[in-house]
Amino acid sequence: MEKLKNIITCLKPSEVRLVKEFYQARQQSGSKRLQLFELVLAHQNLTDEHASTIIYKHRPDSSFSQLKRRLKDDILTVLMNCPVEKAYQSENIKAEFKARKMLMQGKILL
Repeated sequence: MEKLKNIITCLKPSEVRLVKEFYQARQQSGSKRLQLFELVLAHQNLTDEHASTIIYKHRPDSSFSQLKRRLKDDILTVLMNCPVEKAYQSENIKAEFKARKMLMQGKILL
Protein backbone atom coordinates (compact mmCIF):
# COMPACT_ATOMS: atom_id res chain seq x y z
CA MET A 1 0.00 0.00 0.00
CA GLU A 2 2.93 2.34 0.66
CA LYS A 3 3.99 2.56 -3.01
CA LEU A 4 0.44 3.30 -4.09
CA LYS A 5 0.03 5.94 -1.37
CA ASN A 6 3.30 7.57 -2.41
CA ILE A 7 2.21 7.74 -6.05
CA ILE A 8 -1.21 9.16 -5.23
CA THR A 9 -0.02 11.71 -2.67
CA CYS A 10 2.57 13.03 -5.13
CA LEU A 11 -0.08 13.82 -7.72
CA LYS A 12 -0.93 17.45 -8.29
CA PRO A 13 -4.60 18.50 -8.15
CA SER A 14 -4.80 18.67 -11.95
CA GLU A 15 -3.42 15.12 -12.18
CA VAL A 16 -5.96 13.90 -9.62
CA ARG A 17 -8.65 15.48 -11.80
CA LEU A 18 -7.27 13.69 -14.86
CA VAL A 19 -7.41 10.31 -13.12
CA LYS A 20 -11.00 10.93 -12.03
CA GLU A 21 -11.93 12.02 -15.57
CA PHE A 22 -10.28 8.85 -16.89
CA TYR A 23 -12.66 6.70 -14.84
CA GLN A 24 -15.66 8.84 -15.73
CA ALA A 25 -14.83 8.57 -19.43
CA ARG A 26 -14.63 4.81 -19.08
CA GLN A 27 -17.97 4.97 -17.24
CA GLN A 28 -16.48 3.34 -14.19
CA SER A 29 -17.32 6.09 -11.74
CA GLY A 30 -18.49 3.47 -9.24
CA SER A 31 -15.55 1.18 -9.81
CA LYS A 32 -13.49 -0.31 -7.03
CA ARG A 33 -10.35 1.30 -8.47
CA LEU A 34 -11.84 4.76 -8.20
CA GLN A 35 -13.12 3.93 -4.74
CA LEU A 36 -9.60 2.90 -3.63
CA PHE A 37 -8.13 6.00 -5.27
CA GLU A 38 -10.50 8.26 -3.35
CA LEU A 39 -9.88 6.36 -0.10
CA VAL A 40 -6.13 6.90 -0.39
CA LEU A 41 -6.70 10.60 -1.16
CA ALA A 42 -8.96 11.01 1.86
CA HIS A 43 -6.99 8.99 4.42
CA GLN A 44 -3.24 9.41 4.81
CA ASN A 45 -2.92 6.49 7.26
CA LEU A 46 -4.94 3.98 5.25
CA THR A 47 -3.89 0.36 5.69
CA ASP A 48 -4.49 -2.64 3.45
CA GLU A 49 -6.80 -4.17 6.05
CA HIS A 50 -8.93 -1.06 6.42
CA ALA A 51 -9.21 -0.41 2.67
CA SER A 52 -10.03 -4.04 1.89
CA THR A 53 -12.68 -4.10 4.60
CA ILE A 54 -14.33 -0.99 3.14
CA ILE A 55 -14.18 -2.15 -0.49
CA TYR A 56 -14.53 -5.94 -0.30
CA LYS A 57 -15.96 -6.39 3.22
CA HIS A 58 -13.17 -8.84 4.15
CA ARG A 59 -9.44 -9.04 4.84
CA PRO A 60 -6.94 -8.34 2.03
CA ASP A 61 -6.41 -11.19 -0.41
CA SER A 62 -5.20 -11.62 -3.98
CA SER A 63 -8.16 -9.68 -5.39
CA PHE A 64 -7.18 -6.65 -3.31
CA SER A 65 -3.56 -6.95 -4.47
CA GLN A 66 -4.79 -7.06 -8.07
CA LEU A 67 -6.95 -3.98 -7.42
CA LYS A 68 -3.95 -2.02 -6.12
CA ARG A 69 -1.82 -3.07 -9.11
CA ARG A 70 -4.53 -2.12 -11.59
CA LEU A 71 -5.03 1.27 -9.96
CA LYS A 72 -1.29 1.97 -10.10
CA ASP A 73 -1.22 0.93 -13.78
CA ASP A 74 -4.20 3.18 -14.54
CA ILE A 75 -2.56 6.17 -12.87
CA LEU A 76 0.64 5.66 -14.84
CA THR A 77 -1.36 5.19 -18.06
CA VAL A 78 -3.22 8.45 -17.52
CA LEU A 79 -0.04 10.36 -16.79
CA MET A 80 1.87 8.84 -19.70
CA ASN A 81 -0.90 9.26 -22.29
CA CYS A 82 -2.30 12.63 -21.33
CA PRO A 83 -1.50 15.31 -23.89
CA VAL A 84 0.33 18.07 -22.05
CA GLU A 85 -1.52 20.81 -23.91
CA LYS A 86 -4.85 19.56 -22.53
CA ALA A 87 -3.68 19.27 -18.94
CA TYR A 88 -1.84 22.55 -18.41
CA GLN A 89 -1.83 26.13 -19.66
CA SER A 90 1.47 27.41 -18.22
CA GLU A 91 4.63 26.76 -20.23
CA ASN A 92 6.64 26.11 -17.04
CA ILE A 93 4.18 23.48 -15.85
CA LYS A 94 4.08 21.88 -19.32
CA ALA A 95 7.88 21.56 -19.26
CA GLU A 96 7.81 20.08 -15.74
CA PHE A 97 5.12 17.59 -16.77
CA LYS A 98 7.15 16.50 -19.82
CA ALA A 99 10.21 16.03 -17.61
CA ARG A 100 8.22 13.96 -15.10
CA LYS A 101 6.87 11.80 -17.94
CA MET A 102 10.39 11.18 -19.26
CA LEU A 103 11.61 10.32 -15.76
CA MET A 104 8.78 7.80 -15.31
CA GLN A 105 9.47 6.30 -18.72
CA GLY A 106 13.13 5.89 -17.78
CA LYS A 107 12.24 4.18 -14.51
CA ILE A 108 9.88 1.83 -16.33
CA LEU A 109 12.56 0.94 -18.88
CA LEU A 110 15.14 0.27 -16.17
